[in-house]
Amino acid sequence: MAIQDKDKSPEKSGPKKKTSSPARKKSSPADPGQKANKVEEKIETETFCLEIGNLEIIERKPSKATGKPPILFIHGAFISAKCWEVYYLDYFAEKGYHAIAISLSGHGASKGGDKLYTLAISDYVQDVASIIATMDQEPILVGHSMGGLIIQDYLKLPGSRTKAAVLMASSPPEGLSRTAPTMFFQHPVSCMKLNMINMVPRSMWGDFISEEEIRDIFFSKLTSLESIKGFLPMFQHESPMAIFEMTFFDLFTIRKINIPIFVMGGENDIIIPPGFVKYTASFYNTKPVILENEGHAIMLSDDWKTGADRIIRWLDEIGL
Repeated sequence: MAIQDKDKSPEKSGPKKKTSSPARKKSSPADPGQKANKVEEKIETETFCLEIGNLEIIERKPSKATGKPPILFIHGAFISAKCWEVYYLDYFAEKGYHAIAISLSGHGASKGGDKLYTLAISDYVQDVASIIATMDQEPILVGHSMGGLIIQDYLKLPGSRTKAAVLMASSPPEGLSRTAPTMFFQHPVSCMKLNMINMVPRSMWGDFISEEEIRDIFFSKLTSLESIKGFLPMFQHESPMAIFEMTFFDLFTIRKINIPIFVMGGENDIIIPPGFVKYTASFYNTKPVILENEGHAIMLSDDWKTGADRIIRWLDEIGL
């Protein structure tokens, strides 16, 4: 991934030239019960954690050039790029893709934590746009939950650069205006607890929500509690402004999109139930994929490989 001068926009910097990346430091993978190592042992990849502007980037490079476009992974609410580091980055690098994950402003090691509570969806969209502007090749975008909504909003920007998009358990095009009431009426206790943890210090989460309840909200019931314990350190507060925008404002009027879009969700997801996955797929005139027994956090599931393979199969089908 060639990095341009962050003070210059692509349009003003003249013909694009390859430049060296900033100094990089080795990053150890997230390690829920050391499961990530099972994937990492299979392949030789370059693993880096670097900072572009104010943003944390975690990437894996394949062991040899394949000519495939890079994949930019965009996380959802309450988490960071670390969610992709557990399984997906290594696996997609093994399949020949330069796999890159971004921590949005105020998330993970990215700057902006002191302003997290005022960050808007438009700030996150700008994060994505700023990273894509540094890339020599148009990327494939993969977004989970709020990350899928950010992709949809990015795609309406003039000059957006994307070869294809994958929406995983994604917020529908108009945001959470319909999904949030559904969750509230069908799962009122889970909904209350999800809102509560965003109001109290991170150190007090254990007083308000159990590991079993975290599993019920974000994961399949088949996900082991051992895995849940390993994932908990990745979770963090989310911007109330961004949540408010997603829930109460129809900000996401989408222009006509002329790129392939893949829509996938989980059968047992209580945040984005299958009906809304099907609605999003219908909106983009494509067929949804509903993963059996899967919850919301598809990329952190004990059965994570099923979803990953489904994405790779689709990319093969469209020649990417």
